[in-house]
Amino acid sequence: MECVVRPCRAEDCVEVMRMIRELAEFEKLPDQVQINDQVLREDGFANDPFYRCLVAEVPPEYRSRDGHTIVGYGLYFFTYSTWKGRNIYMEDLYIMPEFRGKGIGKKLMSKIAESWRGNPGVLAPSPPALTHQAPLCSYNQKENPGVLTPILTQLIALR
Repeated sequence: MECVVRPCRAEDCVEVMRMIRELAEFEKLPDQVQINDQVLREDGFANDPFYRCLVAEVPPEYRSRDGHTIVGYGLYFFTYSTWKGRNIYMEDLYIMPEFRGKGIGKKLMSKIAESWRGNPGVLAPSPPALTHQAPLCSYNQKENPGVLTPILTQLIALR
């Protein structure tokens, strides 16, 4: 499916927040979401942002049933380990249900991996720790063999 993966812009925070709520609903934890799009905007687009985010956008002719063209996101940030140095942590990788299985998650994961590869010394991205993300795990094994094998093996075993 035709889609563009690009950096999230401040005006996209409303759409990203919509998908964060969708993910929380799916996980049956909607009451756990304590932020709104304004907080997301402030935290991601300040002088020293707390996170980075990429969005997957489809052309208008492929918009969702509800009219959305932003159909997925990947939110990640850099951390620091006193034992291992720089790390990248992927908080969420989400694709709207009607757009799953079309390679959009793979495109998002590839772009996040580019951020990792573009920062020498940063450890490999960790996949979201949700058991229903097995397709992401198998993709990561093909693209980055041997990277995070214990985590991926555990996630696949939990499936």
